[in-house]
Amino acid sequence: MDSGFPVDIKQIESVIQGTNTQVLALGYSNYIVLIVSQHNNIGSLIKLTLETDKKRLYSNRALLFSEDEELESPEDSVSELLPHSTVFSEQLREENNSMENSLKRPILLALSIKLPSNLTNNSIDNDDEISESRNIINSVTEMVSQCRIW
Repeated sequence: MDSGFPVDIKQIESVIQGTNTQVLALGYSNYIVLIVSQHNNIGSLIKLTLETDKKRLYSNRALLFSEDEELESPEDSVSELLPHSTVFSEQLREENNSMENSLKRPILLALSIKLPSNLTNNSIDNDDEISESRNIINSVTEMVSQCRIW
């Protein structure tokens, strides 16, 4: 990458449980754009905004776009529609909690990861699926840490 480019860019690619996973982080002055994909597409676009409460750094309240037809109801909360996004954004919050105040920016998260089908239906009833989902999310979080631009 040309060091003169005005936006910080980091990317990483890895295989997680047999699936090619790509993470791209873009550091703009007013936003962090984070793309996490296992489907070669943007997936769901979630805005993680800064909270004024110092106990919570990010709030994942805004689902801007989702490719899933059943997720198009604007009155539904992000955590109900995409439970894995809540877990992932909470891990992002913890990861970013140590940032200097001057570096804290809202995050635009594009998330397209493959999880056990029951997780996306809010009906995990199997410890193996819970463990598999946790491993995927932890692996993706580790990749994001390696692409850290903040």
